[in-house]
Amino acid sequence: MLQALLEDTEKILDTAFRSNTEYSVYELMRALEEKGHFASLTATTSQLLLYQKNFHCMHALYTLQIRWLEKHWYLAVSALKITLQKSTNKQHSRALSASDTKLAEYYFNWQNYHEADEDSVAELQLNFMKQVQAWLNADEAYLTLGLEMDASWQTINKRYRSLVQNQHPDKGGNTERFLKIQRAYDQLKQKFNR
Repeated sequence: MLQALLEDTEKILDTAFRSNTEYSVYELMRALEEKGHFASLTATTSQLLLYQKNFHCMHALYTLQIRWLEKHWYLAVSALKITLQKSTNKQHSRALSASDTKLAEYYFNWQNYHEADEDSVAELQLNFMKQVQAWLNADEAYLTLGLEMDASWQTINKRYRSLVQNQHPDKGGNTERFLKIQRAYDQLKQKFNR
């Protein structure tokens, strides 16, 4: 089942990328479902079934990410968008971000799949929704901190420390501005899984 799912995932994405069509994980899941994948899953609730389908999709995506990286392509995986980017040799060493690595490790560990129950899936969904909210609010957070949208975590931390030091109420700064900076930083912490 996994090998067939992996092959179909690769075909679906290859077709999508050749035609400049964007795919989300959900759209990939639906396309795989149309091909008959997931029929043998035995989840007892719709939430667990969705988790199982997602787990299989993410496992396939992270497997392809490693394969394609060897071919100098970086498969960027997020819930909202799956993209393929040309990767240079220099980028190879740093192409997989810390969050990619952490997520890949999760989806490569089948024990996580087998141990999932309704409570653990509900907790994962809640954390996912917090992360989505952080992404949606990120634009405003970057603006509050006076940063470009592609700022690294290191740059965000440096800017945050500088602003907090200048705006801290104990040092004569503006309390309202200080709290706004703190909220923006907290939103970006969620976005970066910190």
